[in-house]
This record gives sequence, C-alpha cells and structure tokens, in this order.
Amino acid sequence: MDSSEPAPAVRLDAQQFDWALLRGFLAIYRAGSVAAAARSQQLQQPTLSRQLIELEAQLGTRLFERSRRGLHPTAAAEQILEHALQMEEAASRLSLRLSARREQLSGTVRLHTTQLLAGLLVPEVLPGLLAARPGLQIELICGDAPPDLLAREADIGLWVAEPPRPLDLVCRRLGEFQIQACASPAYLARHGEPKDLAELLVQRHRLVGPDKLPEMRRWFEQVAPELNRAHFVLRTDDKAALLQALKAGVGIGFAASYLVGPGTGLQRILPALPLPQLPLWLVTHREIVSNPLIRSCFDGLAEDLTRRL
Repeated sequence: MDSSEPAPAVRLDAQQFDWALLRGFLAIYRAGSVAAAARSQQLQQPTLSRQLIELEAQLGTRLFERSRRGLHPTAAAEQILEHALQMEEAASRLSLRLSARREQLSGTVRLHTTQLLAGLLVPEVLPGLLAARPGLQIELICGDAPPDLLAREADIGLWVAEPPRPLDLVCRRLGEFQIQACASPAYLARHGEPKDLAELLVQRHRLVGPDKLPEMRRWFEQVAPELNRAHFVLRTDDKAALLQALKAGVGIGFAASYLVGPGTGLQRILPALPLPQLPLWLVTHREIVSNPLIRSCFDGLAEDLTRRL
C-alpha cells in the first residue's frame, strides 16, 4: 500500500462488534502468518483464518496483505493495533486482580529464576518455604530472560540484575554477592596459584570465562584490558557448564561468592582483584502481591535469601 494514501476509515458498530476477535488479530500481527499465530494460540489454522475474515468484515476493511514473505499489516491494522494492545493489557490486569482475590493459602506459585540459581541457591530455601505452607506447590521456571509478570508467565521473579521499573512491579533488593576468581584444588596443584593479575597472564594460566556476558566483559575492559579471547581455553555463557568446567579443573574462572568455598569444589584466589558485585532482586506484580499465597511466598523467600546473602 502506498504510504502517501490515507488509511481507509475503520467502520465499527460497537453493539455488534466481537471484541474477542482482537486476540487473534494480535497473534497474527506478531507472528506474521496465520499458521504461526495458530500454533501460538493452540488453535486450528482454519479457525484463526475465519476469525480474521470475520474481523475484517466487521471493521469493513482489509487488515493484512499477503506476500511471499507472509502477511503484512495494512494502514488499517496499524490504526487498531494500539487499541488492541490496550484491551489485551486491560484483560491481563483483570485476570491478575481476580487471581489476587483468592484467599486460600494453597495452590501453585510459579517462581522464575536463572538456571544457576535454580540449581544451587533456590533448593536451599525450598524445604523451609514448603514446610511452613503445607498447601503450597512451587512451579520452578528457569531462564536468563526476565518473564512478563503482567502476562502471568510467572508469579515471582528472582533476578540477578536491576529489574525494569514500571509502577506496577513490586521489587525488593535482597542483597549482593561478590564475583570471585576461583579454581579447583586439582588445577592449582598442577599449575600453581597466581599471586596477581600480571602473574596470571605471564604464566599463561588456562582461563575459563564468559563469551558475551555484559557484566564480565565490562569488567575485563575496565580492569584487565590486556585480557582477550585468546587467553580463554573455554568460553561459554552457560553458567552451569562454566561451573562444572571449573570444578573439573579445566582452568581459572569467575563465580559468585556463594559458589566458592569449603565443600563447593572451588577455591578462591586473587582476593585483591576488584571484581564486580551483582545485586539479587525479588520481584512480583503489584496486581497479585495482595494474593495471600503469593505474598506469603514472596515474604518467605525474601527473608531466607536475605539472611543467606
């Protein structure tokens, strides 16, 4: 469509318009095809196609143009997109408020955190959390990308980063943990322990570290610009794989303080290095924090994790 042409007026009879059809419209707009949108909505493709045809009939205009690369939104589609997004957000908020009205202290709470925290720190607090709440079930979701709490991808998030700060999030900073240089006792027995950064580089110790992790890359650039990719015998941003490689004696690396020390298989070295400190945040959505079960879990996690940090 020529962008210089005015968009056709969208005809709407509010009494007859089916607002439910906008959900399918948003799915198609985001996916770029009816087939992909149908999969995301767990619908049959013909069903979603009929919904699009019905929506276009009710609006009196075409919403998508077909091409070899998929569907492209028309100017009319762009006109109604903002309204559809507002309705989707309003529906999500209503769902959250209805959920928050449930007064029982039993049910499932979905906790989202990183893979490493889920495997090493969270299990330590779960026994006490579950023992104090007999009707509670935890659904543990792992991933480095923060979830959309408004869309109920999770009820509570445990994040190792500054959370986004819209007004609808309740955020509690639990504390900080220090990144430490470390290695396994077996590696240090074979290769010796460097006394400072210069000795670490001169003796060509085997380094294990992140590939693209922003926090550590910034630290390398500021404190140790002479370090480059060639110094690392293993690079990975998979924190679980990195931790196991360090314990196996692959080389010297960097890990959170709660992962280093007696009984962990890792020994701290180079304590004078000015390594970064990372904050730990507990986050939930303002619309559901009044839910007694979620509030109880939020407060219980905050108390126990703060004490450990």
